[in-house]
Amino acid sequence: MQEIVTLISVEEECMLRNSYLCSSNTNIPSYGLWRDNDIYKESLQTRIMWWITRKDFTDEKSDLVVRKFIRMTVKRLLHVNTVSRIATLE
Repeated sequence: MQEIVTLISVEEECMLRNSYLCSSNTNIPSYGLWRDNDIYKESLQTRIMWWITRKDFTDEKSDLVVRKFIRMTVKRLLHVNTVSRIATLE
């Protein structure tokens, strides 16, 4: 079965980052959460690096569901990069 990869918006990535942070930490103050404008200002490379530098991405002892979640998010960001490169060639 082929996996469908969809594009990811900054709004959705903001929600995903905050969900990840809240699931792995208990008391995060509101000023510690991401806003879509924060992510909009980042380069695509920085956005990908944010995810792949998470301990849960590299630690084989981490929860499998969390690792899969992070990997799918990275795939979607890489897909954005591929689509944008193709668009510049057209």
